[in-house]
Amino acid sequence: MLKARDTLRSKYLGAIMGAAVGDALAFPLRNYSRNFLASVAQPLTEELQTCPDGFTPLGQTTGDTQCCNAVITSILERGDLKADAESAKLLVEHLIPLWRDMSVVDPASDNSSAMSLIVKGITEWDNAALPLGNAGSGCLTRAIPIGLWNARDPEKIPAQVKTLVTITHQDERTLAATSAAAAFIAYNVSHDELILGDILDNIARAAGQFNEGVAQSILDLPKILSQTDHRALEMILAISPDEEYPPSRDELTDYVVPVLFLALRQFLNKPQSFGDALNRILRLGGNMSTIASITGALCGSYLGLENIPGNLVDNLLEKEEIQRNAEMLFELRRNLKRVEAASKQPPPVDKTDEPGVDADDPDDLNQDLESSLE
Repeated sequence: MLKARDTLRSKYLGAIMGAAVGDALAFPLRNYSRNFLASVAQPLTEELQTCPDGFTPLGQTTGDTQCCNAVITSILERGDLKADAESAKLLVEHLIPLWRDMSVVDPASDNSSAMSLIVKGITEWDNAALPLGNAGSGCLTRAIPIGLWNARDPEKIPAQVKTLVTITHQDERTLAATSAAAAFIAYNVSHDELILGDILDNIARAAGQFNEGVAQSILDLPKILSQTDHRALEMILAISPDEEYPPSRDELTDYVVPVLFLALRQFLNKPQSFGDALNRILRLGGNMSTIASITGALCGSYLGLENIPGNLVDNLLEKEEIQRNAEMLFELRRNLKRVEAASKQPPPVDKTDEPGVDADDPDDLNQDLESSLE
């Protein structure tokens, strides 16, 4: 069995690399219809594909991965993540170059609408969020580092989601969905077993801080899990209907509610197989990058990096940078937890004679923190 530290590291890297792999798998398929993708006989997760345009390199990810990485780099720069203006402003500073330098790849339209206002100087960074009624899913991958950071403190997730999401989105459905995704990732990192009732309670509690309708639909998710793919899709599209995001027979819109619920449903139906969970997601058509990223993060945060096919990870275009940042995020959070744990321990009368914990052994200092994974 893996040591507790190695298990945590694997889940951290699995969440971030799994999201990037999901994004890279979906990117070349974004212009195909649901009917066409459903007709493809072979699995869509065996290897990364090149884009039909012939110009995009193999393993290219989109703005979903770039924005997730921006959250990570802002946390690394500050050395912490808190629900305050400094964390939000740092994230904006890391997002701006993506739009200013036009280096963001296939960005979500909702993110671009808000970020363009900031880059062009039309509004200040803290006054550019889209008004209520705009419930796109472009910010959903910000849930990944938030969930990882709060694996042992899930009660902090809603406040941090509000801090980092309201830069671009104010709609309560978007905030609820992002909180639910972050809470699920936190659960996967801190648990070895999936207990459906506990999972739904945890993520509904996080979503309910913003939208009770989304929270109640999460608690009703078992009704959807047992349905066929076609019937499940119909039921999910009927959750919180919105005229601004009419359901389509042949592709997904970027409406955050179905994106969240399809990711939840597919992961919970195939939690032991990264490829099986992603394969059906990749047949939905339309805006698949975000949903594939979230599904990949859910799988990776539960299964760990070693259970994501190595050929998919190795062929990511910016594998080294993504993995390096994931490693740094893990070490930063682990070290902060060690400091927090040490600060709560009363000093021994005679340190040299204290039984049990060896202050010179980092594994001993982390024993209590990580014991639930051993």
